[in-house]
Amino acid sequence: MNFSQNFDFAQLVLYAFWIFFFALVVYLRREDKREGYPLQSDHGPVNGWPSPAGEKQFIARSSVEIKEDSHHV
Repeated sequence: MNFSQNFDFAQLVLYAFWIFFFALVVYLRREDKREGYPLQSDHGPVNGWPSPAGEKQFIARSSVEIKEDSHHV
């Protein structure tokens, strides 16, 4: 059985798009949790899925690292 008889380029592009789109949604959900999270609850922290992104680091031209706290309010 030949692989190319059952699979074409359009199908490959479609699967690549779905993988890209899923990764984009996960990335955007992680980034939007930087502001206003963690939610406060009587039962403990509420993070959900995917977990919030870590601290953001900025490196200035003078090689000084500046970190932004991801949970500031």
